[in-house]
Amino acid sequence: MNWNDHARYRLGLAQGFLSEARQDIDIDRFRSCVSNAQLSIENAAKAVIALFGPVGKTHEPWRELKALLDEEAISQALWGQVERLATLAARYGHKEHFLTDYGDETQLVSPWQLFGQEDAAEALETAETCFALAQEIGSRWLKAPTDKESAAEI
Repeated sequence: MNWNDHARYRLGLAQGFLSEARQDIDIDRFRSCVSNAQLSIENAAKAVIALFGPVGKTHEPWRELKALLDEEAISQALWGQVERLATLAARYGHKEHFLTDYGDETQLVSPWQLFGQEDAAEALETAETCFALAQEIGSRWLKAPTDKESAAEI
């Protein structure tokens, strides 16, 4: 598997979780919507990371995106989009992942009590944006020549 294949795979995961989040909000499954949106956001970020190298096992891929930005591995043409994706993904990391699965165990509040319609709508909107950003970044990157010099100009 090359990194382009891995990026496409991650984008496919992001799309699948986004599709489920859309279905969840339509039937008032707000906790499930936030959970699926979080996984979509996570995989959208990982799709972009996969364009540059291995993807770590993390619910905080925004950190890897920020590192790529700090290392200046991202071209100026894509910098703003990657930075926006990292910023949005930072809002839906491991904390939300665990809250949607386990709730707030310290306060004994179930996940179904934690997440309502507004939370679901916000998470879904963020997932839609992250997916669109990853799609755009990926399509621009994947259409580029494969040699590093040409790809660095993107």
